[in-house]
Amino acid sequence: MQSEPKKSWLEEYLDRRPPYYWWFLGLVLASCFTLISWSICLEVFHKPENPRYYRWLGNINRSPILQEYSPQNAPKIAVQDVEQMRKSFLLLNHYDREVLNRRLLHYYLINYNENTLASYLRGEFRITKVRQLGDNDFITHGIVIEAQAYHQFDDDTPAAPYPLTATLYLPTPLADADDEEATPPEPPAKQVNKFKVGDKLNINKFPHFFSLLNVHTIPREGDDTIYHISAVSLAQSFNPPHGKRFNLAPPKKLNLKYLGR
Repeated sequence: MQSEPKKSWLEEYLDRRPPYYWWFLGLVLASCFTLISWSICLEVFHKPENPRYYRWLGNINRSPILQEYSPQNAPKIAVQDVEQMRKSFLLLNHYDREVLNRRLLHYYLINYNENTLASYLRGEFRITKVRQLGDNDFITHGIVIEAQAYHQFDDDTPAAPYPLTATLYLPTPLADADDEEATPPEPPAKQVNKFKVGDKLNINKFPHFFSLLNVHTIPREGDDTIYHISAVSLAQSFNPPHGKRFNLAPPKKLNLKYLGR
């Protein structure tokens, strides 16, 4: 009679395990999987400023919904003029600026439920460029203004260029596809014509509500560091230098990777 083949040490080990061992092992593995899944979900939902996480949230239709503000319910955050901003930026190293930028974008995406480091922009600017926003911009619908800050150092001298430049986002409403009778909003292509290079913009908290989103340095020879900031208007409308006032609206879609570029 042929003898049975000898079992391996692994087979013998498994045969000696009682039934409850496998039940307990399955419970432990399921618990570990649940814990890891919850940890990943909390990480993704609590850090929408991460471009990868923001994209994942968009894939499951859970992108942050940006709130529309009125002057009465606009976020109550600090106001800084261009000189105050630049002085505060000079205290930051590269790592500190990266942390600040992440926090500023985080505040915007969570509708300023946290806003410790957030601030509104105030100061005089001169337009250097204006164009319509598109798919390769941080905000995809509206217009964007590039501007040079000006600062008056004393009462006896006129305002002069200050080593700070700005990208100012004006997001505009999209046409309502569900309401055929609604008057379509004015297209951004027409709104661009309401601004001209050289126009002066005196920006303040009210009525503009330009909230700081990003700051980075511009390489330059010499001791004066030039800072470039990005800010978005939280206002309901904007009164341009030329033409009629036009409406603003929170953007529906963001391209986080283009912020600060």
